[in-house]
Amino acid sequence: MSLYVPQIENDADVISAAIAYAKAGWYVLPLQAATKRPALGKGWPSHTSRDPKQIVEWFAGTNHALGLHVGRSGAIVFDVDDPDVLPEVLSAAFIDAAPPFQSSRADVPRKGHYVFAQPAGRYLGNSRGELNTSAWGEVRGANGYIAVAPSAHAKAETGGRYEWLSGGPVPPLPRNLSRMLPEFTGSNGAASTDSIQVFFDTFASSTRESNLVAITNGFAKAAAIGSRHEALVDHLAWAMREAAMGFFPAAKAAGELWSL
Repeated sequence: MSLYVPQIENDADVISAAIAYAKAGWYVLPLQAATKRPALGKGWPSHTSRDPKQIVEWFAGTNHALGLHVGRSGAIVFDVDDPDVLPEVLSAAFIDAAPPFQSSRADVPRKGHYVFAQPAGRYLGNSRGELNTSAWGEVRGANGYIAVAPSAHAKAETGGRYEWLSGGPVPPLPRNLSRMLPEFTGSNGAASTDSIQVFFDTFASSTRESNLVAITNGFAKAAAIGSRHEALVDHLAWAMREAAMGFFPAAKAAGELWSL
């Protein structure tokens, strides 16, 4: 199936839009309205669907937002937060390839989602690879998703929106960009909710809580100049190692990093 972005009217209902995306080749998922986190729980990447009956079951009678499962659909999306610091190679690709573009803010013309197809013979993840040069935004690939129209934006009152300004066929990722991004290598599996709680309960000591300040400050600095998601992975792992040494409660560290 050739992937494309269908025409979605601003006043479309979520179920009709979700089915239209599915017919266009997208695996869809429900998102919690307030947080835009997957509403499918643990293992959500394997539960996304293109089945109309499943879609109706998910969205009927709810206020769920609508998401597209990027990687499983065969796509890769550049989620641009700050167009002013966008790498030149990305700016050029957006102009030359003219990919479908979803605006996420009315007053920042180039902020939003630029959609490409995964390169032939490769499967890219969410790492920015050689594009990790500034805080321009994020890459959404394997196990990545984006919220899409007609979902309401969490910051609608200050100009946030989801609106496709261009759609149609999704072009392949240019080779020069493909070479700059690493292959998705998978994971050892997500930790279960129970195992996380056991870890939090086990490592709840507070012998040197001042160490947590260095980690949260380090995360804030790293997120300001690069990917906040990659920064969170690094600093959360650091925090859990020190929590396991008894310096501060693991649950507190996770909560403070997530709030940032």
